[in-house]
Amino acid sequence: MEKKLLVVLVVVGLCSTAALALDPMGPPTAGLKQGQFGGSLEYSYSNMDLTIDGYKLKDVKMNKGYANLGCGIADNWEAFIRLGGAEADFKDDGMKYNGDIGFAYGFGTKATLYQQSPELKWGGLFQMSWADLSGTAKNEGKEGIDLLAREIQIGVGLTWIPSKGFSIYGGPFVHFLHADWNNTGSVDMTEVNSFGGWIGAEVEVTENLPVCVEWQYTGTDNALGVSAVCRF
Repeated sequence: MEKKLLVVLVVVGLCSTAALALDPMGPPTAGLKQGQFGGSLEYSYSNMDLTIDGYKLKDVKMNKGYANLGCGIADNWEAFIRLGGAEADFKDDGMKYNGDIGFAYGFGTKATLYQQSPELKWGGLFQMSWADLSGTAKNEGKEGIDLLAREIQIGVGLTWIPSKGFSIYGGPFVHFLHADWNNTGSVDMTEVNSFGGWIGAEVEVTENLPVCVEWQYTGTDNALGVSAVCRF
């Protein structure tokens, strides 16, 4: 039972971070022109199955939010940074786990690799995030953990613009996870499925104010993300 509790404590700490919340990806192609800036607010909700030390945890639920600042390096290439936080809830065998809201941050880049027509573009993205926080498990007492978690997402896909102010995007992606537990040890944690795909839609509410809604799926994991961007 003690080993199981240790495993769950580590996973709960991980689940309290943006590293496990499947960060919003947005379109895989650049949306900012050279020298243009964009600020956005992002939110995602995830429901995941995780595996650590051979123990499978189901239905780990996470919420997270970011403030994002991006810049167009070239007309077909942009980069961005993120600052925010996350929290999670999880129950297993009568034990309850609560993750504290912790600081999360990250960066990323995306590029338009090929424009087949004005309506169809192909691109790729890379993004990485960290979270440094603690969590608490309750089962006839309390135990706490400290955790530094890291996530990498790499995806390729297309952006299709069937009409002005509206686009559909998506493609396959891969997700990598790693965590340092209590600043003393290294914990290798994997999802049941690390490969998946995402699909979303972007609508311009007004000029230079697009809103995105997307869904990410890896076979056992689901994530819903929304974002609102202001280009200036």
